Parts: sequence; C-alpha cells; structure tokens
Amino acid sequence: MFVCFFVNIKAQENTDLFNYSNSLRYADYLYNSGEFMLALPEYKRVLFLYPGNTQANIRLHDSYIRLGKYAEGKKASDQFSPHYFRNDTLELLRFKLLLLNGSYNIFEKEILNSSLTAKDKDYLLMSKYVFQKNWGQANEYSTKMNNYPELYQLKNIAAKSAQLNYKSPGLSLAMSAIMPGSGKVYSGYWKDGLFSFLFVGITAWQSYRGFSQKGTKSYYGWIMGAVSFSFYTGNIYGAAKAANKKNHELDHLILDEYEKAFISTYSGF
Repeated sequence: MFVCFFVNIKAQENTDLFNYSNSLRYADYLYNSGEFMLALPEYKRVLFLYPGNTQANIRLHDSYIRLGKYAEGKKASDQFSPHYFRNDTLELLRFKLLLLNGSYNIFEKEILNSSLTAKDKDYLLMSKYVFQKNWGQANEYSTKMNNYPELYQLKNIAAKSAQLNYKSPGLSLAMSAIMPGSGKVYSGYWKDGLFSFLFVGITAWQSYRGFSQKGTKSYYGWIMGAVSFSFYTGNIYGAAKAANKKNHELDHLILDEYEKAFISTYSGF
C-alpha cells in the first residue's frame, strides 16, 4: 500500500506541468532554442517557486536584454534584487539592463557598492559614458581596455568618438545667411542646400523682374519678394537645424554600433 501511495505521488508530480522542475526544464529548453519571449514567464514562475535559483535569474535578465525589453527587464530585476548580489554575472547583467534602460542614477548609486572586478567596472563605466554621449570620458576609459582583448571591439567603437567631425550650427547659420543653402551643404546635405539656393534665387529674381517692370506697384514683385524672403529666413533656420541633425546622426552611428556590441558582450548562459 505504501508503494502504491509513493508511485501515485510521483505520477502526480510528473503530470504537474507547472511544478518547479518541469517549469525549469521547459524554461531552459525555450532559452536554448532562442525563444526568449516564451522563456520569460517560465523563468518568472521558477523564481517565484524558488527565488534562489541564480542560473534562472541570469537567464531571465539575459532574455530581457536580448529582446530589447529594458524597462520591463529593470522591473523584473528590481523584483528579484535581493538575490542578484550573490553572483557577479547576475550583477553585471543588472548593470547592463540599467544602462540600456537609461537608469543612470541608479547605476551610479549601485556600482559604488559593487563587488565586480576592476575590468568589469571599467567596461560598465565606459559604456555609461558612451550612452550618455560623454565622448571625452568614454575615450579616456577606452584606453583602459587595452589590457582586455575580449573587450577590444567595444574599445575600438568608443575610441571612434575622438574622430567625430561635428558641424557648428552657428557657422552653418552664418553661411546660409550669406549664401542660401551653403550651410546645408556644409552639414552634408548638398541636395537640400542646392534646392534652397535655387528656390531663393529664382523667387528673388522673379521679384526683381516684377519691380523692374512696374515699380513698387507690382503685386507680383511683392508676392514673389515675400515668398523669397520667407524661404530665405527658413533657409537660415534650416541650416542650423541641419548641423544639429548631422551631429545627431554622427552620435548615433557610434551609439547604434556600440549598443549592438554591448548587448552581445557577456551574453548566452
């Protein structure tokens, strides 16, 4: 009778799809298959049943990072935060989530008490400065990566910040005030610059022709003059905007490249 009771208990455990062991097994299967979205609720169930499973917590963090769900990942990390300090890998992944989510104040507060190695702290601090577009500090920290060959890719991307050729909005504005469109050409948008030059020039010429034929009573001259002036002033504003846009593009060439490399570093568990 005791044997039958034991067999019955084991059978119930094996058929309970939502127990700890089955949930962990299924979560690991989904994670290893690259089904990170499906793995998330399974790992949450595992951690609800046994919060001390560090490997499950690591994979939960990594899944959120791979999916790009940084805000949700931070919330989940906060939920299981009493346990991440027990493991350096888990702590490192939490810091990655904080940086990717833009939670810089929390990052700065927690890293002060971190037990991570100097290498990992330098790597994370360099990444923080990159994401904050603090290129001077990012480039300074990139030199510290010379001793860590596995981080050369990130180092080289961060070092590109020293070569950024920013455009001056003030200079771009002044150039377009003197010659319409030239500021946009300076910022790298030569097609927009050529259009501005031609449109302002043509409308100004039409205004001049109208006034030449009928003097100050020329409605056509006044209308075309107003059109030309409005495009001239818009061209000046657009020139400064073009320089800022170009600088934004330059920043994001580095940021996008760095983020991809940052996500793939210390991933897959």
